[in-house]
Amino acid sequence: VGLGYLLSVPSGSCIRSCGSNSDMMWEMSPVPLLSRLVRYIFWITLFAIKFILALIIFRAMFEATVELQIALPGRESVSELSKIYYSTEWGSDFLLWFVLWSTTFVLFISDTQLWFTLLCSILGVATVMVQRGCRCFTWALEDSVAKLPERFSRKVLPYSFGMSESRV
Repeated sequence: VGLGYLLSVPSGSCIRSCGSNSDMMWEMSPVPLLSRLVRYIFWITLFAIKFILALIIFRAMFEATVELQIALPGRESVSELSKIYYSTEWGSDFLLWFVLWSTTFVLFISDTQLWFTLLCSILGVATVMVQRGCRCFTWALEDSVAKLPERFSRKVLPYSFGMSESRV
């Protein structure tokens, strides 16, 4: 709940509650509504993909543990647990269950970076296409190496054209 509030209303409410404004050294820059909308859609899409994958992965892992016929902690009654708790088979089954589920959980959490990078790449390509006016064909096939000196002079040395024209 708190994370959802901070994501949706990052308005410096910590100043009122914490009494400190160390996180608000400068005024927040205004973000256009379209950019804010794209950010929220990006994160909603990312977490929706993660949620769908979580359902698939965790269900497959549960079915795998059932097929392995290992002990499933939380599925035994108290009377069963008191009978098998000190057996070596239950201890090894529990260790195997713990290793399988902890590995699955760690891989699921670290998978977030992969999806973040993938969606950032897609968003970056879409941004380039919008900025270039969707002229993909000319942009992909132009000889950019031949245009390098002109672009360098125009972007890095903005006064070079004025100086070269006055000399001629």
